[in-house]
Amino acid sequence: MESNRVIQRSRKDFFISYTGTDQNWAEWIAWQLEEAGYSTILQAWDIRPGSNFVLEMDNATQEAERTITVLSPEYLNGSYTKAEWAAAFRRDPTGEQGILLPIHVRECKHQLTGLLGSIAYIDLVGLDDMLVACDVLLTGIRRERAKPVAPPRFPAGIQPSLPEQPRFPGAFPRAWIVPYQRNPFFTGREEVLKNLYDALRVGKMVAVVQPRALSGLGGIGKTQTAVEYAYRYYSDYPEAILWARADSREGLVADFVAIARELNLLEEEVQDQNRVVDAVKRWLKDHTNWLLIFDNVEDLTVIKSVLPSAYRGHILVTTRIQATGEVARGVEIEKMEPEEGALFLLRRASILAPDALLTTASEADRTKAHKISQVMGGLPLALDQAGAYVEETGLL
Repeated sequence: MESNRVIQRSRKDFFISYTGTDQNWAEWIAWQLEEAGYSTILQAWDIRPGSNFVLEMDNATQEAERTITVLSPEYLNGSYTKAEWAAAFRRDPTGEQGILLPIHVRECKHQLTGLLGSIAYIDLVGLDDMLVACDVLLTGIRRERAKPVAPPRFPAGIQPSLPEQPRFPGAFPRAWIVPYQRNPFFTGREEVLKNLYDALRVGKMVAVVQPRALSGLGGIGKTQTAVEYAYRYYSDYPEAILWARADSREGLVADFVAIARELNLLEEEVQDQNRVVDAVKRWLKDHTNWLLIFDNVEDLTVIKSVLPSAYRGHILVTTRIQATGEVARGVEIEKMEPEEGALFLLRRASILAPDALLTTASEADRTKAHKISQVMGGLPLALDQAGAYVEETGLL
């Protein structure tokens, strides 16, 4: 039986190498490939409980004709992923046979250096249309122009009796209220974002996840960090990502009315705003996979009054309040370190590209930006204004 299984696996077209953070991307890619007639080896589908994980992964890299790497910041920092793609690279160091095929799913271009950076990749970052992304994927796989004759069926249209296709990870949530564009100059806060994401993912194991509160001084970047979290991890919240101003009860209720409209609730046009708030609370209680951001909270009791007693989504709060007590678990946002602030300043001033590293700037620019970062006290808002001034005047 074991020999038969190995023989069958040896005929697989692709081994898909990924980290747990990108499992949704890996499953979507595997599904599209198998729908197109290819065969795949995927840890989530093919590695059985109790198996020797390291041995199974080693066998998979040798038995598959080609290896796909699902590129993201977590993948490039993974402890075991290098061995998986390096095995394929050794079989085809020039890339002529396409044995190693990277697929870029989350922004990490500035980390693509060395051997892996020398291989052209399929780029799915920024694509929010499943059919377009599928076309790009299959075109890259075939290494030629090969648009499917018929479009893949969208998951929402599949009958319940059929196996449900993995949702396209690049699609935006069904409901989306984020009043800010993503900041192309956003710099740093990587540890805060990762810890926040990990804490909320672990929270899925319990009935109610305690809200997280990003706290700190004015101008420290709390709102921008919340915005970056929403854009970076939107694929984890297919139902909705919602935003509400919470500096006053009136502003919060007004935004809950806007949320009711976005969710197409029956009560959206009701004059009694308390009924509208109650309708949103019921929606939050009855649905999963949503994120609600309360921005600029000045009184924690205000948000307590609009939350259901039980819910299965995630709540993020931005506030200057340090002691968030039982309402939310605090996450302190610190000032930028001088190097981090210097990098942000140079990016904002368009001296460096948004994804460039500080080491690519001239020594003179680095020194000046470092001093400005210290003078501004590491406050992102002040550095943003300084960067805008430098961009306009050309004076650093």
